[in-house]
Amino acid sequence: EEITHDIIPKQSDGIFIFGQGDLEKEMLARAKELYAAILSPKPKVVLNGLVYYERKENAQGGKEWKNILMREGIPEEDILMTREAKHTGEEAERIVECAERYRWKELIIMATPYHLPRCLLTILGVLREKNRKINIYGATVPGSAWDEVVEWVSYASGEKTKGTRQELLEYERRKSEQYRNERKKGNTKITPIMSPEEGLKYLMQRGIKK
Repeated sequence: EEITHDIIPKQSDGIFIFGQGDLEKEMLARAKELYAAILSPKPKVVLNGLVYYERKENAQGGKEWKNILMREGIPEEDILMTREAKHTGEEAERIVECAERYRWKELIIMATPYHLPRCLLTILGVLREKNRKINIYGATVPGSAWDEVVEWVSYASGEKTKGTRQELLEYERRKSEQYRNERKKGNTKITPIMSPEEGLKYLMQRGIKK
């Protein structure tokens, strides 16, 4: 079944887009749609302040994405930049920092369809470690071709990952499991990450006041 989006809230304090080259135009167009759909008060669109999101030729980064969003009609004052984040774990930590600074309670995160599950579980892991309560929602772009071959080059390591989006979904699942196991063994350099079962439980209980 295609992953297109979570339940999208009528109100959100922010929309954070995980930086990646694949489906770049579609992701930014989707962010504009979400921004337009939230009436008042308007959310902040938050970008990773990294110069380049992937270590490859013609890669774009926060500055280019900000300019694109401004050309699409999003006011500059509604676009925020986090400190540079070189990988998914750092991005999760930066957006939680941002949410804490502005005391946000509702946050939409955006990523490519295959990357979104790990992004969501990583943010939830960071929130749990910090004992922070924020309602997190996931969004991506509909209509992605799962059999299309794409190449993703990590900015942090330069590692090239190539495959269909369906294959990359499995790759992301393995990465999540690897990082979770390394964290359990005591490697505190690894950003905390929830298990899929814990993430599902969170989604089922999200927004319920205890």
